[in-house]
Amino acid sequence: MKWVWIFVIGGILLIPSFLLNNDYFKNKKSILLYRSQKISNNLELNQKKSKIDDSSHTGPNLSILFVGDVMVARGVAQQNHNQWNRPLEPVVSLLKQSTWVVGNLESPLTTQPFRGGRSSIGNYDLRANPAAVAALRPFTFLNLENNHALDGGMLGLEQTRYTLSKAGIVPLEGFHKTTLGSQHVTLFSWMDQGKPLPLEQIKNAARGNILLIAYVHWGSEYTGITPRQRELARQLVDAGVDLIVGTGPHVVQPLEFIPFKDSVNVPVAYSLGNFLFDQRMPATRVGLMLRASWVHQKWYLERIPTRIQAGQVKLKTSNLTGF
Repeated sequence: MKWVWIFVIGGILLIPSFLLNNDYFKNKKSILLYRSQKISNNLELNQKKSKIDDSSHTGPNLSILFVGDVMVARGVAQQNHNQWNRPLEPVVSLLKQSTWVVGNLESPLTTQPFRGGRSSIGNYDLRANPAAVAALRPFTFLNLENNHALDGGMLGLEQTRYTLSKAGIVPLEGFHKTTLGSQHVTLFSWMDQGKPLPLEQIKNAARGNILLIAYVHWGSEYTGITPRQRELARQLVDAGVDLIVGTGPHVVQPLEFIPFKDSVNVPVAYSLGNFLFDQRMPATRVGLMLRASWVHQKWYLERIPTRIQAGQVKLKTSNLTGF
């Protein structure tokens, strides 16, 4: 595990509160929990001890921009009139500044009929026209480990994988190892369905990589951090994960640090909220982008507030506030 020192400067967080595509084969009102706390808007995580044997080697540089839940069906499609260059137009130049862009795709890109997905809450259909992949081209990775991945059944999931891959986007499922320079970096995506984490696999991945990053779909919708989220985060840290980013609750949850042995503190962004969605509650219409930069064996974290307006993602220039 690597050394981390933390430097904190002011800021504010809100916690509110297929196989083929067409050409391949022709309520109750939720109670939202809100609280706010001042923590830094820019965080410097220094002196991480590398797993590479050559301690004199500073390693490669990497900038990853993480966003939360992404949906390109229903109201998003309607508000953009299927003009797929429009949803991310206000932020696309910022997205292009990072080495990788990672998000959680809640809309299967499929023409398959609705199959009910994996959701235990309601019967929401988030399938989108495969043509909507044009809106997602700034992404490097899109997570498919979520409760809507099977809204179009297994054929719908395969069509989604095919559509993303054809557009140059990597479908993120389970462990994805890539190289940066001569070093290995692994992204691990996982959805909490009440089952144990694959801890032995995670530990093995941690031993063979300069960085192991977990991107997890967990928690309860429209609420704060749950005890299970904290327990899973603790297990991930103990298994060797260097950074944890969460999605699923559809609202922003805090960024915290979990201490590990040798004075290491591992950052956990429990939920980045919605990046692009059509939900109407105020807390679901704001989110965070988290830019995690690995430079000379140091983490630098920057939080960038966003808001959803008329089917577009825009930068939120003022501080996140309650509702």
